Amino acid sequence: MNTNTDTNHAQPRTIPWTRMVALQWRLLRSAKRKEIWVYAGVAVAIFLLAAFNAKIPVLHGTDAGGGGVNIKPEFFSEEDFGLPSAPGLVAVIASYIVLLWTGIAGAISTWHKEGPANRSYHWSLPVSRTAHDLSRVAAGGLWLLCAIALMLAAAVFGLLAGGRSSTLDAISITGWINYFSGPITLFLIVSLAGLRSNRPTRAFFLAYLAAVGPWLLFAMLDFRIPYVIWDQVNNGTWGVQRALVDGFFEGLASGETVGAMWFSAALFWLAFGVVAVFLGARHHPGK
Repeated sequence: MNTNTDTNHAQPRTIPWTRMVALQWRLLRSAKRKEIWVYAGVAVAIFLLAAFNAKIPVLHGTDAGGGGVNIKPEFFSEEDFGLPSAPGLVAVIASYIVLLWTGIAGAISTWHKEGPANRSYHWSLPVSRTAHDLSRVAAGGLWLLCAIALMLAAAVFGLLAGGRSSTLDAISITGWINYFSGPITLFLIVSLAGLRSNRPTRAFFLAYLAAVGPWLLFAMLDFRIPYVIWDQVNNGTWGVQRALVDGFFEGLASGETVGAMWFSAALFWLAFGVVAVFLGARHHPGK
């Protein structure tokens, strides 16, 4: 005879965090289906760009004299930007620029329709809201790592297919580290918009304008001290721009490993992103 009653049923088991990440990975797979096709299309373009050493048209400004500037479309020239003339290098550069935008877009899409107002159901799950939110960030980060690996493979195999493997030597070890750390840092920082806002896209752009707007305003009005402070946040020793791109582009320009200055900035902003995500996951709006 079955003697089990509602009062002696076993309590629900807590789901391990690793399993939560796996569940969020599968949930995001359907949400990111369109992105996967976009990534695949861009990867094919990067592969062809590297294999055939194709050039990218850009708007290039030249001195017209008298303080004027002539702007006309030209093909991208590495020498114009102080970079080594290595066949197919433009493909690696393009792939990295794409990945920086992917870090931003990936963070926003990870929280599509999953703003704080739509996450009240978390209270009914056998895990804390903090663990649930962090597992979603981790799953989104894994998707970003897949995108990074895809772009890297497209560029590398494209160079190999075109017989340009020596081009890879133009990128220093810090450049390759920055290739991964830059998009991941952006992903973590922008993830805060999804954790805290029901409209992460708008929250990101408002935050961006709040950061860039004063910098431009202080420059135009010649407010020296505020401008210097904002410029240091962006371009200074600990600046976010230094952390995101200097390890990659300065390594290209010099052909040498970038020193401790870039490492310090990169670690600082990566740590900032990690702390921001943890604080955003622990403190819920309206809690």
